[in-house]
Amino acid sequence: MINKIKVGLITLSLLSVTSVAVASQNKTFNASVTVQNAFTLEKVNDLKFGTIRAMAESTKQATLTRPADSTEALAATSQDGAQIGILTDDSSPAQFTISGVTRYANMKISLPALTVDHDGDAATPEVAAIELVSAEGPSDTAKFELLSLSLYAVEGQTPNAAIEKNGDGEFVIAANNEGKATFNVGASIGTDKEGGSYLDDTYSGTVAITVSY
Repeated sequence: MINKIKVGLITLSLLSVTSVAVASQNKTFNASVTVQNAFTLEKVNDLKFGTIRAMAESTKQATLTRPADSTEALAATSQDGAQIGILTDDSSPAQFTISGVTRYANMKISLPALTVDHDGDAATPEVAAIELVSAEGPSDTAKFELLSLSLYAVEGQTPNAAIEKNGDGEFVIAANNEGKATFNVGASIGTDKEGGSYLDDTYSGTVAITVSY
């Protein structure tokens, strides 16, 4: 009898465990992510070299440099009959602002090629890809060649510093903690090495840059 009682107790205990009702409900939820690769690149001002006196001479070249650092002065060099004299230094580098990017994001700045092969002939010296020309003068009016471009970070993770090429040969500026950056573009131009005369006029050309990340 004792054994039967033990067995009965054990059996009842098992039934009480296996008979517990389990309640469950199913729900769903949505997963989403918003992508914003777009950002804003705005031009604050164009590059200005001020007012100069200029003379061109064949095979010789005078140069004029507007540094990207706005605190640096305009500088000119002359070579024999090729002359540049600064009359008014109301010059300024071009400036661009970047906004709407991730904090501390690295932005690559791509600059245009400054020389091209003349008529595709490798044996012929390269010629300037970008020129500053007179809007009013005839086609044989002397021009200015764009010789070089420089970059300077005004705002960003490392402000007030020149932007040099990194190990990959790229110009990179890092945004600040607000996802913003500002940089200047400076340049050097040279007189026409084919000679010719300069008119009293404004000489201009278009330079395209690309910012990406």
